[in-house]
Amino acid sequence: MKTSKTATLAVFMGLLLLAGSQAQTARPRNGGAPARQRGTARRLHGLEALHFAPSAPRRLIASDEGRAFLNATGHPLAQYAVQAFGEPAKETVVPARWWEQVSEATEQGVVQTTVPTTVPCSGGSGARFNLEPRKNALPQNEASADFLPNQIGAGDDLIVQAANDWRGNLSSGRWDHSVSGYYVHRSTAADCSTQFEGGLPGITVSGATQLGIGGAVVAADPERDAVFMADLRFGSLSGVGLFRASATTLLDAKTCPAGTHSEAQATSCWAATPPVLLLTQAGFNLGGSQPSLAVDERATGAGTGAGDVYVVGTTPNSTTLSTSIAIAACSNALNCGAGTGTQISGSDVGATFPFVRVRPDGVVTISYILENADLTATIKFITCTPAGAPLAPTCGTPVVVANLSNPLAPNSSELFTLWNLNLLAFTYPKHANRAESGGKFTSFLVYDDCRNPYIQSNPPFPICLDAEVMLTTSADNGNTWSAPVSLDTASGHHFYPAITTDASTGIVQVAYYSTEGDSFNHEVRVLRNQINPGGIIAGAPQMVTTVLDPIDGDPDGLGSLQPDAFMGAVARGTGVSAQSRLYISFDSTAVTGTYEGYDAPELNNTIMLVSF
Repeated sequence: MKTSKTATLAVFMGLLLLAGSQAQTARPRNGGAPARQRGTARRLHGLEALHFAPSAPRRLIASDEGRAFLNATGHPLAQYAVQAFGEPAKETVVPARWWEQVSEATEQGVVQTTVPTTVPCSGGSGARFNLEPRKNALPQNEASADFLPNQIGAGDDLIVQAANDWRGNLSSGRWDHSVSGYYVHRSTAADCSTQFEGGLPGITVSGATQLGIGGAVVAADPERDAVFMADLRFGSLSGVGLFRASATTLLDAKTCPAGTHSEAQATSCWAATPPVLLLTQAGFNLGGSQPSLAVDERATGAGTGAGDVYVVGTTPNSTTLSTSIAIAACSNALNCGAGTGTQISGSDVGATFPFVRVRPDGVVTISYILENADLTATIKFITCTPAGAPLAPTCGTPVVVANLSNPLAPNSSELFTLWNLNLLAFTYPKHANRAESGGKFTSFLVYDDCRNPYIQSNPPFPICLDAEVMLTTSADNGNTWSAPVSLDTASGHHFYPAITTDASTGIVQVAYYSTEGDSFNHEVRVLRNQINPGGIIAGAPQMVTTVLDPIDGDPDGLGSLQPDAFMGAVARGTGVSAQSRLYISFDSTAVTGTYEGYDAPELNNTIMLVSF
């Protein structure tokens, strides 16, 4: 059997067991190279040999520090975490900052959030898209968003963003127990203010509550005025949760009140259509990367599958220590049948980071990555014909898109992938489709890899001195792909790409982080490249944010538990030039938190609007 090194698992988990995590110390925003220090080891019991990249919230549950903290604070996840991974080691030391967060939250009681009057959608660093008070702030990361255009008024969109929110496991009294955050703009001001936020509520299955532990994603359905969210679930079972809310519900101040939601308010907002648990596994089988979610946006009755919702996830097998990709199909009203999903990755072992999209003709397309034993990686692509939910689509054989000699993955001697950035970055391919004349389609796929690896340590493992974003295209339904080309020519890191198509104009947008402009290769800005209708060549990079940002700021001492590899991008328009809107979701520390009276860069889910 071909073993995987997805997330360098045998290596990555070993390094988390042995090397100890790194936490970045706070530093001046315009100072020199970042200082680093060794922190307490993150021992991830039960995940050492699995072939997938566990998300940050799952890394917390599997770590000794995480389980000790959840036990001590009485978190409802604690019993399941101990059941899955055992009691934490007696010598475990929980970071002092975590205890301070609980103590401070208890003293403050429930914090009343205030809704800002206006927040511009543009600017040098985008808009922080949450209501968290700045005192003793906790990180939000892995943001993605979607929107219902002009739902509130002309030029005023109903915007829903998803992110991991660490208030769900490191806070008390300021948030419910869900790490799967949602954040909504519904103001009559056409801006990027946030009117309410919360954590997706629990899903009850066989009398037990399965809690949201992050990895949340969102997809809008303008045809039926609905928004869907999916996230990772853990409790007596593990799997993927799927939620639906109508625009009417999200705009109703009684059903979805302003401010930070309690669990009861989150349930009111997101459970009018009963949520479902998909791709279910035994509780101890805690695996899989962030799920992916897409809606067939064709008008109801336009063809088989119109209005259906697809969830794609990584399903682990704890017996064979392997992972595969599975897809579940649900009706727009969340009729998902058994919801167990259908395996579509064939004999691939260690498949992870799936990404799903639906073409304008209803064909479902999925990409994923397979990391190989020799530290190389293979990106694959699948096309599927809809069968009408809850029937799973009929999927073809996975096709090789590209073979990567130097994918991004953490190395053995340092807990970061990219030189001078404390991030556990992984190559995560994403794709978009564009309709062409004559009923044809072009598929665009982007991924990040290492242009300039530096081999160090014994045994040898690379650290990446310069990461790059690559683009490849297919004009024959994914059967063959062009030679990948780099979207960036400047030195520095370029990573975490996102891609989207505005179906009304045929314009494709690619967004990503770049350290271009920082001689230390550390602070980042967001860039984008535009591919015009009918073309496959990306235009020159354009700056989206202008403020250099140290996105690995970590005042809460989470170290390797904090970062995850994701940026979101979504575009929609009217077909008229300059009336299309692109929302880019990303992590930013531009708005600082306050700790013991001092400001420090801390991570927030952030959004930016680009009109084109």
